[in-house]
Amino acid sequence: MLVLLLSSGCGGGGGSQEDDSAADTTTAGGGEEASEADLDAALEKSFKESGAPGVVAAVQTPEYTWVGTLGVADRTSEEPMTPDVHHRIGSVNKTFTISLLLQAADEGLLSLDDTIDRYVEGVPNGDEITLRQMANMTSGIADYTSNERFGEDLGSDPQ
Repeated sequence: MLVLLLSSGCGGGGGSQEDDSAADTTTAGGGEEASEADLDAALEKSFKESGAPGVVAAVQTPEYTWVGTLGVADRTSEEPMTPDVHHRIGSVNKTFTISLLLQAADEGLLSLDDTIDRYVEGVPNGDEITLRQMANMTSGIADYTSNERFGEDLGSDPQ
């Protein structure tokens, strides 16, 4: 399985790059190998085309992890982008999560008819809400981001 996470920063333009890699090559999708140089080049091209001030990209397989960063995390301070910079990805997270959920269901690792209390304790009516309802955003769960259990108030993005 290949996972790619791309997250753009909110700050300005710039050109700092940090590469935290564990190996020289990785296998992408159909078995072809992509070198770190290939991944770096793809990141550089995408970054230039995006106009984003900063970006963090990661490729992860069971055997390999590559992380690259470009640009700045903060336009004002010119602080370089790093892999550990906190990014709010908002509704894009739903797409990532549901894609992985559907993959896991296809592989027989879970059922879309499982209730969420099987995976997360303490959700109101979690014994009645299915993963399918979560995926199609019909669970009826209100804004959870301001709940103290989940830490800071991250704003609202209700289902």
